[in-house]
Amino acid sequence: MATSDVSRTVLDNLLEGCQVISPEFVYLYVNHAAAAHGRSTPEALVGKTMMQAYPGIDQTEMFGVLRRCMRERVPASMENEFVHLDGSVGWFELRFEPVPDGVAILSVDITDRKHGETQLRRTMRALQITSRCSQLAAHATTKPELARDVCQLLVGDGGFAAVELRVEGEQPIVERAGEPPSDGATLALPIRGATNDEALGELVLHAGQSNAFDDDERRVLEEVVSDIAFGVQILRERRTRLLAEEAQRLAERRAAAAERLEAIGRLAGGVAHDFNNLLTVVLSSASLARLQLGDNSTLEEDLDAIEKAGQRAAALTQQLVAFSRTQRFELRDIDFNSIVVALQPLLERTLGDDVRLSVDIGDDLGFVRADRTQLEQVLLNLVVNARDAMPHGGAVTIETQSVTLDASYAEQHESIDPGRYVLLSVSDNGEGMTAETRQHIFEPFFSTKGPGQTSGLGLATVYGIVKQSGGTIWCYSEPGFGTTMKIYLPRVDGQQEVFEQRPASAVAAGGETILLVEDDEHVRRVAERILRDTGYSVHSAANADAALALAESQLLAIDLLLTDVIMPGASGPELARKLAAKVANLTVLFTSGYSHLVAQRRGMLEPGVNYLGKPYSVRDLTAKVRAVLDARTLAL
Repeated sequence: MATSDVSRTVLDNLLEGCQVISPEFVYLYVNHAAAAHGRSTPEALVGKTMMQAYPGIDQTEMFGVLRRCMRERVPASMENEFVHLDGSVGWFELRFEPVPDGVAILSVDITDRKHGETQLRRTMRALQITSRCSQLAAHATTKPELARDVCQLLVGDGGFAAVELRVEGEQPIVERAGEPPSDGATLALPIRGATNDEALGELVLHAGQSNAFDDDERRVLEEVVSDIAFGVQILRERRTRLLAEEAQRLAERRAAAAERLEAIGRLAGGVAHDFNNLLTVVLSSASLARLQLGDNSTLEEDLDAIEKAGQRAAALTQQLVAFSRTQRFELRDIDFNSIVVALQPLLERTLGDDVRLSVDIGDDLGFVRADRTQLEQVLLNLVVNARDAMPHGGAVTIETQSVTLDASYAEQHESIDPGRYVLLSVSDNGEGMTAETRQHIFEPFFSTKGPGQTSGLGLATVYGIVKQSGGTIWCYSEPGFGTTMKIYLPRVDGQQEVFEQRPASAVAAGGETILLVEDDEHVRRVAERILRDTGYSVHSAANADAALALAESQLLAIDLLLTDVIMPGASGPELARKLAAKVANLTVLFTSGYSHLVAQRRGMLEPGVNYLGKPYSVRDLTAKVRAVLDARTLAL
């Protein structure tokens, strides 16, 4: 079959009407659907002019559109009312497309739709008063507003001369519209609740005709009032349900976001564990090399570079731990105002000359239970983030205040309970953020800055610290309108604690026997060397089974078990329990690349045990070991 034949067959069988009209308005082609629209056949139309087929069609709006399309060669469309020869009316949606032979008219029968629309308009007119009053009732914010709008509606659209509406309540409302006629009819209808027959008020209608309210009219109006009351209740219930559904969707979105951040946090904690093992080797090896270094200044510079890079990596790892909410805090009762005041000079230097800093600290702020160092990091990170959002300068405002959040606020915001809070607010007038950006700002490594300009951990760290401190953080931002970060921390009744920094003292050498258990070979070798160089007798093993075998075979008199927490096979705490059954007064020091809190959450460590986190330096390890052994000696 030729292509033209296929095209012709397709056109002939289209459900959409298709006809081609020549410049002389002769039917060149008509498919079956188009012919049926005019209650004819293709054979009866092709070759005839439109005027021959449908007398008077050249006087219609449709013919004018066709003529203009034929002349200007521009597509057009319209909805056309077509009167059939028998007087019935059909409606069609027409599209006019210029073609080489003239104009193609594509038609779709929309008669049923038009009839439906007409019927709908009639129904809407019949229900005008009830439906519109119900809408007013559902959207009104006050009773006076509702009464006023209903009266105006009944006079304006209902055709009544005057209306008076009384609404019962603690403060009764009377609203009037229109002027009652000197003669005519008045009908007073009580308004009652649709479900409980509660007296809601009274509707008084005034008509200009004395016979306006016969029995039938009265029954209709009573039904109207009943429908209004019922519609008000239904619409209010529907609105309440929609609000509840929206709140549920919002809660689900927030829960999904929280789960995503929690999953990222677990990943961050695992990454931090592995890096902490590596950094323990790097930093400890650098310290050991420095102890053996002579006057070689070149190597001194190299070791400085290694240690600085290692410390920087350790700081980044600590930020990962902060985001995962597993770091160990030193909790104190803290006045947040004291942090703001103490850091203000540093913050001003950090912002530079082109950014103005304003500080507004609230009175009677109260205290928060948190780690002071971590809160300082939170404030510094927020200010740095605000500065970076204003590359051409601007203003940063820091505010603190004591606030009380009610149940309504708590219902609208995730993960916060009603109560007293200390609010820290950091605002800038920078570039602002889109909604898409706001969804990701607390994720580790997310950044809007270019490669190499940031670690992407600043706000992730803030998020982790705030959450671990029992608080919550909200971001308010729009493109071009700046950003405000609000942190709510639970307020406590306490007293500011003051602590003095003591200078570090030299770590005493030891001669005790230590059983070192570490599954990472490089960490084990470095730790063993550090302890031996400090004077301890060290026996090492790669896992719990090897440690138990070593203790039994050599009948070791163990003064200290130094063991990793999480190892293949039996864990460090399991090893400690088994050895404690064989070694009297066993002292244990646990160490791990995971935080102390992670080990506790996994049920591996009890609160209050001796713990040394990785990465540790030579001094960290030797000082902790010495302190644990000295405490053991005092206890004995």
